[in-house]
Amino acid sequence: MTTAADNPTTPDREAERFVLLVDAAPLEPMLRRVPHCRVTAAADFHDAIGELHAWLVRTGSSDAPQPVVIAPRSRLDDGEPNRITQALRRVHHDVRIIALSNGADTSDDTSVVPEDIEAVIDPSITQDALAELLDRPPASPPPQPDQPEPGAGESRSREREDDAATTMIDGLGDEGLLGLMMTDPRCVPDAALKLLRRRTGIDDLRFLTSVDAAPDELCRTVVDVVHQGRAVGQLVTDHDAQRVLIPWSSWLARWIVAAEQMLDLRTDAFTDELTGAWNRRYFVRFMDRAIVEAGEYRRALTVMLLDVDDLKTYNDAYGHAAGDDVLVETVRLLKSVIRPGDRVCRIGGDEFAVVFYDPQGPRTPTSQHPRTVELIAARFQEQIARCRFPKLGDDAPGPLTISGGLATYPWDGLDTESLVRRADDRAMQAKRRGKNAIVFGPQHT
Repeated sequence: MTTAADNPTTPDREAERFVLLVDAAPLEPMLRRVPHCRVTAAADFHDAIGELHAWLVRTGSSDAPQPVVIAPRSRLDDGEPNRITQALRRVHHDVRIIALSNGADTSDDTSVVPEDIEAVIDPSITQDALAELLDRPPASPPPQPDQPEPGAGESRSREREDDAATTMIDGLGDEGLLGLMMTDPRCVPDAALKLLRRRTGIDDLRFLTSVDAAPDELCRTVVDVVHQGRAVGQLVTDHDAQRVLIPWSSWLARWIVAAEQMLDLRTDAFTDELTGAWNRRYFVRFMDRAIVEAGEYRRALTVMLLDVDDLKTYNDAYGHAAGDDVLVETVRLLKSVIRPGDRVCRIGGDEFAVVFYDPQGPRTPTSQHPRTVELIAARFQEQIARCRFPKLGDDAPGPLTISGGLATYPWDGLDTESLVRRADDRAMQAKRRGKNAIVFGPQHT
């Protein structure tokens, strides 16, 4: 078997080109066909900074090709020259920035390259020309924002303290953290620490939480990170930098606590309060992103829509508390049979969606994804039929049953709406067959 390591012309996933489109939707279909490109779309530069920072935190940049940002020239020329490009380069100083011309405007000359932008391209550019541009190294290194001088310690402490008020409200660096807060708040603490190292020039600066090991005895500086009386952790370094780090500790504490609060808010926003399953809002967002990734990496994705047969009977006979108990137990059983990458969502009163998607699973055409999903669905159907509900008492009207239908990408649809519609049609077929059935598509037979 030939692997990426054996064949230097086949880059591994870490070597993919990260291309970030900002309000440049016309290029997205073409870019997704360019080999070895991971394409992410952003609605504006605020989101773009967050996506770029998230990519940097996830993958690092030492061995990866330079990330590329493509945006309309009109968005880059917003009346404040270099402001946007400098903000992007505060996140990744080697980011390549390419402008997309209006195309219809003859005054938007693609031969005139604005300062701080690598190239201007026309919307009619061909896929081959675009791929060649991405693979071609920049003609000259891009300008970089001001960076702190190398070295750390007491020799720079007074200068840093004097400039603390100005630096701590540096909108460019904090804007990147804010964007990351909106896209992946879990990455904010690490990103904030990296930004703090850059701002102070203390390369060995570390952050220890209460669950981490105690600071090494050789550490010359240990600064408590506290927010409103709550100990968040400690900043430690082998340099003598107490005076430098004390004002920064509250800055870091605020970002860490804000990230925790954002995670809590996101959990509340995307979780069904009764059952603990993901809700409809999360289902749609997860499906949209998972389908894009499934197409990019040739993976199968299946959605199963199901509901509890005759739940109204339970509600009418035993009260809504008993019906709620049925819904809670349904989610518990679903979670007990799915794989780590799968998702259980409550998308209606008694309607659930299960997304079967295993990013670590096999990617070959002979993958056993459909068969695995069928086995999981059958196992759940058996368990729900054997389940007993204390709130229903001894007079419960027989075993609980469910009816559902499954649809699989790409056979049954190429987007969320198509897959849901096909799965719903099959769930209705199950109802017409007398309920207590799960209808599969032809790829499962």
